[in-house]
Formats: sequence, structure tokens, C-alpha cells
Amino acid sequence: LDIGCGSGIIVISLLLGLPQARGLAVDINPGAVAVTLDNARALGVGDRCAGLVSDLFEHVLPDDKFDLIVSNPPYIPQAVIPTLAPEVQQEPRAALDGGVDGLDFYRKILTGAAEHLLPEGLIALEIGIEQGKAVEKICRAAGFAVVVVCRDYAGIDRMVFATREGTQYADEIMALNK
Repeated sequence: LDIGCGSGIIVISLLLGLPQARGLAVDINPGAVAVTLDNARALGVGDRCAGLVSDLFEHVLPDDKFDLIVSNPPYIPQAVIPTLAPEVQQEPRAALDGGVDGLDFYRKILTGAAEHLLPEGLIALEIGIEQGKAVEKICRAAGFAVVVVCRDYAGIDRMVFATREGTQYADEIMALNK
């Protein structure tokens, strides 16, 4: 499940690397879902990629369960948006605005994740600068005991991986921390 799929780069990349997998791309913007599905078809994974117009989990069926939930949600604090580079400010505000502290979408995603993630599942979230500890705390509060914050090549916290204790992914994501 790719929440806030945008152009579909995350779900499509995963499908290209995991030939047995199927993906669901979700976005509140119907145009984004259409672009994702077009890109999936163009890259040869259209038969394994479905799309759904939904505000996060709103239209995801209660019985839909996933091995992996990924998201690169809006994470920029509202007050920071006017200070961004002009080319970034051209993005739709909804794609940038993470609320007052930039963490609104993480709270919403992690609240709904428990219902839609298989017991052995994994969550992978892109985060903004200096959000690692806060998103880790939100993950733990949502019941994900194994949480690792990974840095990008510039040494900036960039990804959070979370799972439940004792899952197949627990040892693997802990190894990322070394």
C-alpha cells in the first residue's frame, strides 16, 4: 500500500523489484492516481498495480491487509513552506503541508496502519529534517516496538522503518541501524 502515491514512483519501483508483488496506490488527488496507473502501465507493472482515490485509509476496505505500507507524506511544517526554494513552492500546497509541526500525516497513517497491516508487516516512511525522533515516538505509540531511523547520504534522518516485535522484519530493520 502506497499512501499518497503522487506519480507512483515508490509503488512502481517496489513492483519492478518484487515481481511477485501486487500494489495499491492511494491518493486523495484523482489526477495523481491516474498518473500512477499510467506510469505503471508504461513501465510494465500495470497489471499488478491498482489505484484508489482516498483520503489516506478512508476508502481502503477494512478487510484489505498489506505486507508493506509505504508513504512519502507531506511533512513540511506550515511556517516553513514560505521559506522553501521557489521551485519547491510550485508544488501543490497539499503535497507539502504537514500541519503545524509537519507530523500530521504520520499521526494519521500510523493510527490507521494497525488495521491494514498484516501482523508480520512493515511500515516505511520518508521523513523531513529533524523529524526522526518524533516519528519514531509516534510509531512506538501506535504499537510498533521495532523502529529504526535511517539517514540519507548527507547524514540527514530520511526514512523510518517500523514493525512489531518478533516479526520477520524486526531483525532486518535493526540491522539497518548498524
